[in-house]
Amino acid sequence: MRRIATFRVSRVWKGSVGLTFEMTAPEEIMCMGSEPSYFKVGNDLLVYANGSKTLQYGISPCSRTTLAQNAKDDINELGLGEEPKQANKPNSK
Repeated sequence: MRRIATFRVSRVWKGSVGLTFEMTAPEEIMCMGSEPSYFKVGNDLLVYANGSKTLQYGISPCSRTTLAQNAKDDINELGLGEEPKQANKPNSK
């Protein structure tokens, strides 16, 4: 059974994302880029998700997803981003 991670979103750099966002949580990671242990209540993350309007979002096994405190260089490179949209668009499942 796949676990679903629900995020409270503070900044968006790409895509149409609302104030909350759901996606499949990674179960086993082979690369150092993202670890399932990051997916705990209260953690502040920089999430590199992939997907489209027709596909469910997820994290590739070797993405740069990490704790925000470890992503200062990435955040500086990405810039300010945008606030999330007020209304969520339902994810296709």
